[in-house]
Parts: sequence; C-alpha cells; structure tokens
Amino acid sequence: MKFCDVMTHVVPGSCTNIQLKLIMKKESQNFSPDTKYINASPQSYTNENYLSLSYGDMLMDNERNQAFQRAIESALEKYCNKDFVHVIDIGSGSGYLAMLAARASANRVTAVEQCSNLVECARKIVERNGFKDVITVIEASSTEINERNIGGRADIVVAEIFDTELIGEGAINIFRSACHDLLKSNAMVIPAVASVYVRAISSLFLRKCFEIEFCASNNMEKCNGLRSIMEIDFDSLPPDSFDFITSPVKMFKFDFADPSTLSVRDTVTRETFFTFNSRPSKSVDAILMWWELDFLGDGSIILSTEPSHSSGLCKKWRYHWKHGVYALPHSISIEKSELLLIYGCHDEFQFWFNADIKEKQQLEYRTVLPICTCDVHRLFSPNMLYKINDMLYFSMIFDSLKTDVNGKHWLCIGEVSVLPLWIAKARAKSVSSNFTWADLEFWYVVHDLQEKLGSHRQQLKVYPHTAVIWCTAVEFEHFWKIFSVPARVEGLDLLPYKNYITTIRQCMDHSIETYYLYEYNSLCCSSPVMMMELDMLTNPSLCTGNISAEQHLTLTGEHAPNALVFWVDWKYGSSDIVVSPLVEAPIIDEPLKWFFWSKAGIYYFGDSSNSITQAAKSIDVHLEYKIISKVNDNTQQPVYPESEM
Repeated sequence: MKFCDVMTHVVPGSCTNIQLKLIMKKESQNFSPDTKYINASPQSYTNENYLSLSYGDMLMDNERNQAFQRAIESALEKYCNKDFVHVIDIGSGSGYLAMLAARASANRVTAVEQCSNLVECARKIVERNGFKDVITVIEASSTEINERNIGGRADIVVAEIFDTELIGEGAINIFRSACHDLLKSNAMVIPAVASVYVRAISSLFLRKCFEIEFCASNNMEKCNGLRSIMEIDFDSLPPDSFDFITSPVKMFKFDFADPSTLSVRDTVTRETFFTFNSRPSKSVDAILMWWELDFLGDGSIILSTEPSHSSGLCKKWRYHWKHGVYALPHSISIEKSELLLIYGCHDEFQFWFNADIKEKQQLEYRTVLPICTCDVHRLFSPNMLYKINDMLYFSMIFDSLKTDVNGKHWLCIGEVSVLPLWIAKARAKSVSSNFTWADLEFWYVVHDLQEKLGSHRQQLKVYPHTAVIWCTAVEFEHFWKIFSVPARVEGLDLLPYKNYITTIRQCMDHSIETYYLYEYNSLCCSSPVMMMELDMLTNPSLCTGNISAEQHLTLTGEHAPNALVFWVDWKYGSSDIVVSPLVEAPIIDEPLKWFFWSKAGIYYFGDSSNSITQAAKSIDVHLEYKIISKVNDNTQQPVYPESEM
C-alpha cells in the first residue's frame, strides 16, 4: 500500500494546551510586571535552582512554621542550664529554621545546605537578621560530613526534609547518618517521630487513574501496574467519587533519634475491619496515605497531613505536601463479615501497598514491588490514564468523525488512546497510530504529510481542523501561594530569598506555566476572550514572523484577579464540535470546572494575593507565538515553537 493511500484522515489522539509567553500592559491597572529584582541570566536557570521553586510556598504554611518554632523553643528550654548548646539545621534552605534556633538562644547553629546558590542566599539572610556571629552556613550534604566539619557534635538537630511520601527526600538515611556522625548520644531530634497512616478506598474514579478499562491485550489486563504514588489534593475529589472502606490504620512509625527504627527496608501487615455500612460488599481499589509529625515525641506538638475528607476537620491547603494514593495491583471485593489485611512495604525512598481478605489469602506475592509489564503505566501519568478511560471525551470526538469513517484510511497522531480502536470498529479501511510529543506539533506534522502526499494532498481531511486559544482572568483561592514567597516570616526578614525565587522565575523559558487545575479552586473574574485561532489547514511555515494577538479583558466580577488562565479548545468536523478542557463555560464569579485530565496555562500577576486591585476595570493582554519552519527529525521530538516577551 502506498504512503499516499494511507494518510487520508489525520486525528490527534490527544490535544490539550500549549505554552506561550505574553506581555501584560500597564495602562489599565495599577501594577508593574517589569519590576527588576536582582541580576539574572538564562545561565542561572539550572535544575538546582528550579528545584528551589518547589520549596518557597512552604514559608506560607503558618501551621508548619509555628510548629517548628514552638518545638525549637521547647527543646532549647530543656537546655537552659547548659553553658553551650549547638544546633544543626539539615537542609537549611533559606536558613529559616536555623534563625529560629538562634533567636531561641542557641549558642551555635550550623546550617547545612548543598545548593550553592541557596547557601549564598542564606548567608545574606543570616547577616541581614543579625545572626552572623551565631549561625555558620556550610555548603555540603549532611551525609558526607562529620563532627569535625561542624566544630563538634550537636545537641539538637532540626530538619525539614519531608515530601508527600515522607521519606522520598532521603529522610531515613539523613537521620541515620546524623545520629551516627553529627549528634551527641542524648541529642534531641526535631521532629522526633513520624507516623504513616492509611485507609482503604473504593473508587471507580481512582480506578480509572490506574488501569485501562479498554484492555487491548491479556498482558495489559494482567499487569500489576506500578507502585508509584499518585500525589493529589485528596480533598479536591468530590465526596461521591470514593468511599472509605476502613478506619485510619497506623502502618509505620519512625523514631528519628533511634537509628534502629530507621530500616531502609521494612514490611508490615495490619488487620482492619470493613467499616462501610450502607452495602454488604464493596471493592477495594486503592490505599490513601498521609503522615503525622510528633515534634517532641510526647504528643504536645503535632502536624498532620490527613485530608479533611478523612479527619472531618477544616480543609488545609498545602501544595508542598499533598496526599498519597496507591493503586492496588488488582481490585478485590470485600464483604461485611470479612477482615481486610493491608500489607505495607517501604525501601529507603518509597512505599507500596497491597491488600487481601484474611479468610481467603489469595495473594502469593503480596509484598513484592509491583512492576509494570505492559509499559502503559510507565508511559502515562494517572491523569492521562483517566483521559484514556474517559469515554465522554472520546465520544465527543467520535461524534464529529462517525459520518466520515466508513471505507477511509486513517492516521491517528497523538498520545495512546482508544480512538484508533473506535475508528477501526466503525469500519475504517485502515488505521495507523503515531505518537507525538506536543499538542501543536500536530499542526507541523499535518503539513509535513501534505508535502509527502503531493498531488493527493487535496484529499486530506484533518480532525481537528482548528485550535482556539482562550484567556480569562481568575482569582485563585490558594494556588497563588506557589508563585509567592513572603518577605517576612514569624518576624524574620527573608527578602533575599524572595528575590532569589523571583529571579529564577524570570529566567524561566516560559512565563506561562502549565498545571492540572482540577485540584485548585478559582473564581472567574472576566468573560473569556479568544486570543488566537489557528487553522490546521494553513501551512505554519507560510506565516510571516510571529502570530500575535491583543485582547481587552473587562473585569466585571466582584473579585480581584491574581492570574490569567489560558486553554485550548479544538474544533472537529464540519459542524465544529468543540472539545474543551473545561467541563462547562466559565461564569463570572463562579468556580471554573476542569476535567481531571486537562491542563491549562497560568500567568501569575505578582507576588501577593491581590496584585490587581478592586479599582482595576480591565487588563490588556498581548500574546505572541513564534512560528518555526519544521520539526526536528533527528531527536524525534519537536523543536517547540518559541514565544517571546
């Protein structure tokens, strides 16, 4: 079969959003996006600096900050009769915890940080707050130094080296090493104890995030998936999308001052009863995990990441510590009379879980680390697996194609989906599927095909035929905090750290960052405006210069926006069926509702939650999209279209 006979219709398997830069004009609002901070260059935008961005929002967590402050002050009170107290802060970052210790009258504080730029920043902050004679900031990994490097063993160690999974940043080895090489035998560790809790969940919604319902092979059906955690704000899930099968169960306890409890590999089994009362049986699909810190080991200062759906308490927003959801290798059915066994395992950096019915004990390899054998779980995130399972999404696309399928040749360009199978089922003559790396690469691939088709190019039909880029102003309830760093925290001056983070963001390749917005509450502050409409039948290489657009956003809502949101709608077929990442059209002063699988672009206005004042009535937006001539064939990845300020 000739090439030109096959490429008759082109359909992207998945299209979501693009990354663009924009210019915010200053005429119609009282803020300046052009504020200069400290000297920056693209060369300073390194992986090391990029990782620093993920820690800045922790300083917005008042409960966390105050818990550490109270614990440090209480610990130093116990040493009030001692002539000299040495505190070591591991993973110091901005130096905030080290300064809390110095302010609480520690005689010497050693702050250990391995990021060179953060070390320089922390030294400026320490001097700015008047602790230069007390605090010494050293550039090192705490696991690679000993007591000689810090001027003698320490009386107290304080460390905030926890992620959503608690141990993912190396807490086990870091505390083991500190106890062995850096601390006195009776030293205090802050936090002292950590406990890991779980609850079994029944959820068709979550099951769609971990397995493919439309299995194409026995290999996919039998695959155990991956042990990898799904990090999510569990409280963002609708209450009717899951059921708790058990009460909270404590799986693991780590005493950070006792190296014997810090095993790099451990396995436990816990028995728990089926507590769901409205039905005689349910499926167990996943395990919800969270952790709790006991700062002094006596229960007086506790910090928990338990979701409010579980605790029943008020919701706490924490982007830096989410909740962990682990898929079971296979769902199991449990009845009221049966006892559930939950198996928990961990190595140095990760947890994994399994479950079984005690009376049946069907699992032969219940504690073995799950390994994906079908490759799908390794290639796609839970959000994308949910999209693959979203029949509503694909039915919208298929509605625009079904009248034109029979007897035609189809090429599906895009991420793996069930769309090629649907088209084949509708009696297409042949279907080929190709994987691409970027949504708008579809535009370039289509015209590369047109060139190869030569005289047959007029026969080519393209689905979707148009990409429409939209923009609206929004007020995020909490999400703005990940873009903002406070200049002062608990009375300490952190302005150099704030400037450091701001500079890194200014050096990033794109001023619009993409996120799954399903988890983050926001209110619409303006009617959406169409920024660009890109015709997939127009050859992008024929466009001269950049594609640019200017639009005027009128702020008609009662709320002051703190960001712009960009998304892409795709039009299919002659009837222009629209597939959008939004569940419904935006309504002024109402929450935006996104599909779980959809991403959108965020442009954050400034470094506070209220950068646009209530007096502002409009925002002028200028958007530029730089056209490239072709896709880079050498790497099999696109040369992404550039956008310039």
